[in-house]
Amino acid sequence: MIFSPCVPVRETHEMVERMQKRGVDVTSFIVDFYYGHDAFLVEYQKMLAPLREFMSVL
Repeated sequence: MIFSPCVPVRETHEMVERMQKRGVDVTSFIVDFYYGHDAFLVEYQKMLAPLREFMSVL
């Protein structure tokens, strides 16, 4: 799961925990971006390692 920076980290963790308790296979990671919700356009390098790790198990 990739969440919007507008969603507090605590709420993100709570959502992941609720999904896991229901048997959903979920992976999440938090990336700190300087540029807010458009950061994936500018700071995409920060997402490469977590995305590669996630994709490697598919």
